[in-house]
Amino acid sequence: MRKVLVVLAVCTICCLIARAEIWHGCALAPDAHDAWVVSIDTVEIWHTPDFGGSWTQEIVPTNHDFFDIFMLDSLNGWTCGTIAEVRHTTDGGNTWTWQGFGASKFFTRIQFLDLTHGWAAGGAAIMGRWDEAGATWQQIILPYPDFNADSCDFYGISFVDTLNGWMCAGRYPSGETLIGGQGYIAHTTDGGQTWSRQVRDTTYDYFDVHFADQNTGWVVGGNDRNMQAHIAKTTDGGVSWSGQIVSTAGMLRAVHFVGAEQGWAVGKFGTILHTSDGGTNWLPQVSGVDSTLFDVDFADSLRGMASGDDAIIFTSDGGNTWLRSRVGVASPQFAVRSPRFAVRCAPSLCRSQAAISAELPQDARVDLAVFNQQGRRVRTLYTGPGSRGRFSLTWDGVDQQGIPVSGGVYLVCLVAGNRAASDKILYLRE
Repeated sequence: MRKVLVVLAVCTICCLIARAEIWHGCALAPDAHDAWVVSIDTVEIWHTPDFGGSWTQEIVPTNHDFFDIFMLDSLNGWTCGTIAEVRHTTDGGNTWTWQGFGASKFFTRIQFLDLTHGWAAGGAAIMGRWDEAGATWQQIILPYPDFNADSCDFYGISFVDTLNGWMCAGRYPSGETLIGGQGYIAHTTDGGQTWSRQVRDTTYDYFDVHFADQNTGWVVGGNDRNMQAHIAKTTDGGVSWSGQIVSTAGMLRAVHFVGAEQGWAVGKFGTILHTSDGGTNWLPQVSGVDSTLFDVDFADSLRGMASGDDAIIFTSDGGNTWLRSRVGVASPQFAVRSPRFAVRCAPSLCRSQAAISAELPQDARVDLAVFNQQGRRVRTLYTGPGSRGRFSLTWDGVDQQGIPVSGGVYLVCLVAGNRAASDKILYLRE
């Protein structure tokens, strides 16, 4: 038992040392393998090609914070952030091209229906609209007094077609300042050129909105006086809204639906709520984190991700199980990337068997094992004497008792003497 604890501690040092960053936006491509996160405090974009198994930082020449990222597919995407800067990629994030900026505050959410129709929600009652003809972003100021620029910061946006869209606004309290509800819901029927106010709420703030069609939609937020979560639904295009029963504390910051029935809402204290009946019932899911989650995205009804304050989590079973993925750096005391001491899994994404190879610089006692994201040893692949050089074996996706493991990210950890190395593998179960 003591040896297992030593192995786990070493592996945790070498593969789970991560930066405590605020991952304010996340995006999962329709292929459900490629995903991206953006940081609001270190101006970084990271990409994973294997559902959180490994991460690569993408270089973006800017010093403006990122609020959100949206990927239309595995190649085409957009980011937005402070001073409403928008950047665009057509190669999966290898390069990010500046598209525009200049609003008074920020763009917080961005959405595209296709390559030519895009919108962004912004602060000070401003929204952005991509003008393909002029290859520029139009700034549209919502009318006063229906929308007060001093209190109306839009945080969520949702378009169902090129004409019909909604935005929602709120104000998150700063420090001990409780200013009361600042909730707005705005609607357009002409692609964002003009907007009308549907809701002005003095109890709740709204931080995200999602519509499944022209009639059915949801907003999420909360009461900043007691941090109580709030979800409202409309079935008539926003003419009327009714609150849904939410038995949890913690203001909600994002919502995403797959169709009109399956939905997820995330927020403060690591809260994740799920509905399978369009919001009639919202049930909590265990996120495994206790910090604020700012964004959530799903490729289908099973595979999704959420991100927030020092948290990136993935699920491959609709949220029944959430596994943590870390964007991190290896500790310099371990030569994890040395070609003379390493463990590698191929492929990093598999459905049947994973080929595992390791290389030792000298003779040593070896412990090679598979761990889940909770740190539990799933399978001991080899323990005993090891000779200098390369050796290989396979893992067939079963645990120590011969039971197939569930889908998710696993760590293959190699300990030889007083050194450790590791690699990640994403195991998929159909």
